[in-house]
Amino acid sequence: MKKLLILILSLVLATGVANAQIWETAKESAKNKVNNKIEDEIDNGIDKGIDKVEDGFERNHNYEDDDNAEISSLDEIGEWRNYTFIPCFDIIFYDMPGAWEEIGEEPSQWDIVKGKVEVKDYNGINVICLQEEMPEIVPDMENAKDDYLPESFSLEFDYYRPAGGHHLSLFFYDRKHQEANGNTEIKIGYNYVSVGSVKENYNGTSSYSSEAWAHVAIYFEDGELRIYMNEERVIDMDNYSADPSGITLQAYYATDKEIYYLKNIRLAVNEDDFSRQLQKNDEITVYGITFTEGTSDLRKESMGSINKIYSLMMKDEDLEFTIEAHTDNFGDDKENKKVSQNRAEVIMNVLIQLGVDKKRLKVKGYGESNPVGDNSSEAGKAQNRRIVFVKK
Repeated sequence: MKKLLILILSLVLATGVANAQIWETAKESAKNKVNNKIEDEIDNGIDKGIDKVEDGFERNHNYEDDDNAEISSLDEIGEWRNYTFIPCFDIIFYDMPGAWEEIGEEPSQWDIVKGKVEVKDYNGINVICLQEEMPEIVPDMENAKDDYLPESFSLEFDYYRPAGGHHLSLFFYDRKHQEANGNTEIKIGYNYVSVGSVKENYNGTSSYSSEAWAHVAIYFEDGELRIYMNEERVIDMDNYSADPSGITLQAYYATDKEIYYLKNIRLAVNEDDFSRQLQKNDEITVYGITFTEGTSDLRKESMGSINKIYSLMMKDEDLEFTIEAHTDNFGDDKENKKVSQNRAEVIMNVLIQLGVDKKRLKVKGYGESNPVGDNSSEAGKAQNRRIVFVKK
């Protein structure tokens, strides 16, 4: 296997993908690690992290398909190098949707306002399918009739717009359980985002007739509204006058041929301040570093939080961390511990390639052994899937 990986690395290097000097060092480091591991099994923990980076070289993802969410090679990180989005801290709603959902049935964590909505399989993973009759969905919240959004919150989701599709609408109130409160409709199109009369373009699909997945990230705090499409900050308003109270998602003019998909929806509240956490607790709990389910494949939107950690370490050269990775209880406990160890090592490796001295970093994978949330709920499981940077 290692010989095959060496061959793959050689082929990748030979094709001229060395367009980013910082990542050339990563590739050579990974190659050297493979050779060292063949000769000697010492430093086994770091080697496992490098293995995960090598695995990324084997994938060749299309930026406009679902796999654009993952970092498939070290070169691709350049698009997200300046990403700044960091989600809020307390997760109050999360839906993948899970593998236990029944295909063809309504998603269990949502209320259907109108239209046809069901769980479908997309390339082996479950997604929420919105089709026919301009479908609308709202999160199934216990306090849905109340204002469940505080002064600061974040909303993230992956969104598929079909070729020829119109736009996805977002309303900051629950259109099934709450009264309209003057909130402006937010429209997400193939290459634009609009908030009322404000409309900004982003580097989306090449044309209206193109289909694509995109990662949407939204942050609101006391009248300040920021909307990111993939790595771009598209909307930056400091005078959003409406008072958000809930969430509604609508697929505008969806049909049985123009079907919209959603997945990885995460709603969190309360601003996350890394510096304040570090000062108060000598550690930073991070929810913005995420991986593809059951793997150590780092998702691109993780770079917002990684960039912030990198910035803190560059400002304080004495700052050293043990990177602790935690999972929920889904799956085998031994496998979860192994995956968490690999995830911690992948994060360490990225920070090293960004310029952090490896002597300042250690890693530890805890798997599912130290939960902080209730594993019986999806929000609780999402709270347990976390990365903690513990000051040494």
